[in-house]
Amino acid sequence: MKTFSIPFYKDMEFAFTTDTYAINGNTCIGIWCKEGDYIEPFANLTVNLDLPLIKNTAFIDVNNLDKRLISYLEKNGFIKCLKVTRRSGYVTYPLYRLELNKIKEYKF
Repeated sequence: MKTFSIPFYKDMEFAFTTDTYAINGNTCIGIWCKEGDYIEPFANLTVNLDLPLIKNTAFIDVNNLDKRLISYLEKNGFIKCLKVTRRSGYVTYPLYRLELNKIKEYKF
């Protein structure tokens, strides 16, 4: 079990789950948290849009995630913005490179 902490989420530990979306095989990353004795889903890092992507890339859910969380993950080498976007509905999602080797280290 390897977890990480985020300074602005006090008394919580975080880890990732990795999977693929059934519809097109894109990478799916979930964030889980542990607070006290409880482990539960915290957020989906990725969103699945209508096109297949290469394995280590994903659109990040800027619609539902705290901007500070995305910034933290970027500064700590989990993700890197690729300066490509895709619009879906009213939201423009940025494409990120996922550091899957590092992400897979952090799990409950």
